[in-house]
Amino acid sequence: KIPFIPAPGAMYLTASTISSFKKTGIGGSVLIDGNNHDINGNLTGDGIVTPGIAVDGNTQRDQVKDMISKNAIDQVLGTGGNPSVVTINNTTDWDAYALQLVENPDIIIDTQAKIQKLNNWGTVTDPKVTFVNGDIAINNSETASGCGILVVNGNLSINGNFTYRGLIIAYKETTIEIKLNGNGKIYGGLVVAGQKIVIEVASGNFSALYSLEAMNTMASLLKTNRFQIVSWWE
Repeated sequence: KIPFIPAPGAMYLTASTISSFKKTGIGGSVLIDGNNHDINGNLTGDGIVTPGIAVDGNTQRDQVKDMISKNAIDQVLGTGGNPSVVTINNTTDWDAYALQLVENPDIIIDTQAKIQKLNNWGTVTDPKVTFVNGDIAINNSETASGCGILVVNGNLSINGNFTYRGLIIAYKETTIEIKLNGNGKIYGGLVVAGQKIVIEVASGNFSALYSLEAMNTMASLLKTNRFQIVSWWE
């Protein structure tokens, strides 16, 4: 069975992602919080605290802190002080993990035509593995929500309302653009191992809140339905 690999904090950025950041990589009303929340985004107060933003090395840590300072983002909370940007010992190959997950997704979004006025990519009682493969935009007139695992390979642009509970993994050539004129909420963990992430909030707000409960809900899906192929014969 494919193992459960939780995000190491509210947001994890690889070195390749950070190197492509510009000064405007994060801007506007942004909250990134490594304190544990329940599946609905409420603080649990159970003492579990992770990094707001986890990175691979001290150079990357300093780069992200500098970007946060230049953009006056004061809500990156969690371990390691304020802003909470912490170097971790990452041993996970997130690209390989993502490839295992997308071998058999429940939902595939590979054309813009599959984005409707209301998109449901899993619920708390029925979480799904959703694979966004290609250049997809969620616009102001549309909304999306989901629970489980969202794997993105391509350019995902969010400019509307978006709520996701569980784990989001962006990998390979992915560019995540969250340019909000609405509300974006992630309860669980966001792993960015792709090319670039841009978060620009013109109006509304964006929240990435660590939630162990949300990721445990996702883990139950993996334990029951997800396997990796180790051998075969014909």
